[in-house]
Amino acid sequence: MPSLGKFHTDCVVRGKIHRLVFEIVNTKQKPLLGGAACTDLGLVKFTIPRELLPAEVNTIDASQSMPLTKEMLLKDFHDVFHDPIESVPGNIHFDLNPEVTPVQCSPRNVPVALKARVKEELDKHVKAGNLTPVTEPTAWISNMVTVAKPDKIRICIDPKPLNQALLRSHYHMPTLEDVLYKLPKARVFTLVDARDAFLQCKLDEESSRLTTFWTPWGRMRWLKLPFGVSVAPEIYQRKQHELLSGLAGIEPIADDILVVGCGDTDAEAEEDHNTNLRALMQRCRAVKLRLSERKLQFKLKAVHFHGHVLSTEGLKIDPEKTQAVLDMPTPTDAKAVQRMIGFVTYLAKFLPGLSEICEPLRRLLDKDTAWHWLPKHDDAIREIKRMVTNTPVLKYYDVTKPVTIQSSDTPYVRQAVCSMDSFQVEDSELDQAQHLDVTDFRFRQIAQHTEMDDVLQALTSVILRGWPDFKEDTPLLVREYWPFRDELNVQNSVLYRGKCVVIPKALRAELLRRIHTSHIGGEACYRRARDTLFWPNMRTEIKDYVSNCSACNEYARAQQKESLMSHDIPTRPWQTVSMDIFSYAGQDFIVLVDHYSDFWEIDLLPDLSADTLITCCKSQFARYGQPDKVLTDNGPQFACEQFRKFAAKWGFNHVTSSPRYPKSNGKAESAVKIVKSLCKRAKLDGTDKWQAILHWRNTPTEGLDSSPAQRLMSRRLKTSLPVADSLLQPWLVTGVTEKLRLKRRLAKSAYDISARDLPELNVGEHIRMRPLPGDRTGRWQLGQCLQKVAPRSFVVEVDGTLYGRKPGGSAGCGALSPDATAGRAGAEQPHGPGPCQRREGCRWSSNRPGPG
Repeated sequence: MPSLGKFHTDCVVRGKIHRLVFEIVNTKQKPLLGGAACTDLGLVKFTIPRELLPAEVNTIDASQSMPLTKEMLLKDFHDVFHDPIESVPGNIHFDLNPEVTPVQCSPRNVPVALKARVKEELDKHVKAGNLTPVTEPTAWISNMVTVAKPDKIRICIDPKPLNQALLRSHYHMPTLEDVLYKLPKARVFTLVDARDAFLQCKLDEESSRLTTFWTPWGRMRWLKLPFGVSVAPEIYQRKQHELLSGLAGIEPIADDILVVGCGDTDAEAEEDHNTNLRALMQRCRAVKLRLSERKLQFKLKAVHFHGHVLSTEGLKIDPEKTQAVLDMPTPTDAKAVQRMIGFVTYLAKFLPGLSEICEPLRRLLDKDTAWHWLPKHDDAIREIKRMVTNTPVLKYYDVTKPVTIQSSDTPYVRQAVCSMDSFQVEDSELDQAQHLDVTDFRFRQIAQHTEMDDVLQALTSVILRGWPDFKEDTPLLVREYWPFRDELNVQNSVLYRGKCVVIPKALRAELLRRIHTSHIGGEACYRRARDTLFWPNMRTEIKDYVSNCSACNEYARAQQKESLMSHDIPTRPWQTVSMDIFSYAGQDFIVLVDHYSDFWEIDLLPDLSADTLITCCKSQFARYGQPDKVLTDNGPQFACEQFRKFAAKWGFNHVTSSPRYPKSNGKAESAVKIVKSLCKRAKLDGTDKWQAILHWRNTPTEGLDSSPAQRLMSRRLKTSLPVADSLLQPWLVTGVTEKLRLKRRLAKSAYDISARDLPELNVGEHIRMRPLPGDRTGRWQLGQCLQKVAPRSFVVEVDGTLYGRKPGGSAGCGALSPDATAGRAGAEQPHGPGPCQRREGCRWSSNRPGPG
C-alpha cells in the first residue's frame, strides 16, 4: 500500500501529550496505530524487559555479512549451547481453583534396581538448582514418576489431583499448519532445540510449593517448571513466544525452533537465513535461553519437523512414517483397524482419495457388525501401502498467487484439490442436466415452472447477484434457502443444490405421487428422493403425504406400543381384585387374585352361567371381604345385567378390559399361568397339586420380602416343612405399597425403552379400525371417534356400529387408525352407546382425503 505522505500531530492519552507521525494512504480503513506508537502510548506492554533487548540484536555488522558455518556458530555462541541452564526472565505462576480441596498423596515405592540412578538424578537436579528439599508442611503433595530413557532417568511428578485444581491459561498451541503458509520461498532450514526446555522456566515461591512430591529420601519441590503438570505446555509455549517475539524467519513450536532462509535465489535465502539465525542466537544469549548442540540441524535443504519433512521443494512425508505403515501387520480385530486408519489419516494430505479407500475398513467398525475379513479389505490395505510409497510433494501455499479449486463427489466423501497458478487446470463446464435421468419434456417442464415460480426467480436473482453476509439481509421469499446457499447454483434456467434439482412448487404434488408409487414408508421414500430432488422441508412433506395415503392406511401395520399405564397401587389387602375364567383338564375354573398380596383363589365352575360365577364370587367375598374394585375381561358372564346388579349390591366398581387385549387384565392372566403350571408339574410328578399351591402361597416374593399369605393374612401358613412356632405367629407386614411402587417403576422403565406415546386422539377425528377377527382382507376400516371416556379409551363408530377402543394396539388385539398417522390397533366386539371398554387399540385418521 503506497504512502502518500506523512504528517505530525499531537495526541493526548491519559492526560499526557504524545507527538505521533502518521502515514497517509488512499483507503477507506480506520486509522491504525503501529507497534512502536502503541508502546510509547502505554497501550501495549512487552513481556521481555527492554534491557534484555540490546540494540545490536536486529543490526548487521561486518561479521554478520560473512558466510556462517556450523563451527562458527558454535564458537561465536558457545555460551548459548554449552553454558549451564539458567532461568529465562519472568517467574511462572500457577493459578488454583479455590474450591478444590488440597490433596496429600501417599508415597509410592521406587524399584530397588532404579534407586541408585534415581538418587543420582535427584542430586543432580538439586545441585543444578531445579529441586530443593522440603521440611515445612505443604498443602499439596504429589507422587514421583520416573521415566527411564536410554541415556538418563527423567524425574516427573504425578500431579493428577493438582491438575484438577489448576486453572488453564488457554494459550493457542501452534501447529505445523500455522507455519507452512510462511514458507513459499524457503530454501534453507536450521532446526534448534531448547535444552531441557521446562527447566529454563523458574517458578515463583507459591507455585513451587504446589509441586511438592514424595521421594524415598523425603519430600522435594520443583524450583523450575516440572514435567507432568497439565498447564506446563501452554505456559512454556507462551513464554517461548514472548522471548522470541519480533524475530523474522523464526517459527517456534513446543521446544523446537525452526529458522528459515527465504529468497528468490539460494544466495538470497542463505543470507536471509544467516541474518535470522544470528538474530536468534543473540536473543537467546540476551534472555539466557540455552539450546542443545546434539539436536542441531544446521543449514539444510530439508529438515525433519513435527512428523514431516520441510524441504526446498515443499512438504514431504516423513520416511519413518512410510516405513511404519509398511511394517504394520494385517489387522486381526477392530482395534487394529482403528489403529491403522488413525495412523494413515495423519498422512491424509499426502494420500488423495484415502477416505474412499478406507471405506470398507470403516464398515468393520460399525456397531453390532460381526468381524469378517474379506478380500476387499486386503485390497484396501495393499492400496494404502502402495499410496504411502508414492506420495506427492506438496507445495507451500503462497497467499500472493491465485488458486484453482477442483472438487469431486463420491458416495463416501467430497474431495477438493487446491492448486496454485503454477499448476495448469483445464477449465470445463459441467452440464448438470446430462446427469439427470429425465426426458427432455420433463426437463423443459421443470425449467418452465421454475421461470413461473416467484420464489425460485427471487432465489435465482440472489444466487447470480451474490448472497448477503447476514441472513437478516436476505429477502424473506428465499430466506428458507439460506442454510443451503453454498450448494445452490443456476444452469439453463434450472436451480440445483449440488446434484439435486430444485423442484418448483407447482410440480411438487405430482412428484410426491411419483415418489410414493411403490407405497413404501415415509423414510424410505425420502431416501429415494433425496439423491435427485430438493425443496425446503421436503422430508416433512414426504412423510405427511405418506401418512395421508388411504391405501397405506387401509393395509397398515400395528402401531408403536405406547408407554406403560399401570393400575392404581392398592394400599391394603383385597382392595383391588382381578378375575378370569379358564379351562384346565376339561373343566372350567374361576381365579380371583388380590393386587396387594398377589394371593389368588380358584373355584371349580360346574357351568359357565352368570349365576354360578356370582355364587363363587360371593363365597370368596364372604371369606376375604368386599373389594373396592373388580377387574375382569368382557366375557358374557361379566358383561351382563346380573353381574352389574351384583356389583351394585355388593358395593364394588366393576371395570372391564379391552376386547382382545388381555394385557389390561394382566394380574389375572398371570395367576392363570401360575395355576396351570403348578397343576401340570404336580400331575407329572405324581404329587398333590393343593400342596404345591400351599407352598407357592407361602413362598416370599422377590423384591417384596414377604409371601402372598403374609401380605394378605399377616401370618405364615404351616406347611410340611419344619418351622419354629414363633414364625407362625401373626405379624403385620409393612412397606408393601412402597415396594410395589418401586417394582412397578422398574417394570415401567424396562417396558418404556421401546415404547412411544402416540398423539392424542380428538373427538370427531376420523380413525381406522384394525380388521375384525375373521376378516382376511387385512383392511383397516374407516370410522370416527365419538367420545373419550378415559385415558386412551374411546367410543368410535365404524359402519354404523359403536366400538370401545384404545389408541396404540399391539399384535393380537383390535385397533383403530387414522388416515393421517400410521396404524393404531383396534377391536372387534360391538356394543351400545355406553362407555367404551378400556385400553382398546385405535389409530387416527385425518379429516383430509387420502391421496390414492
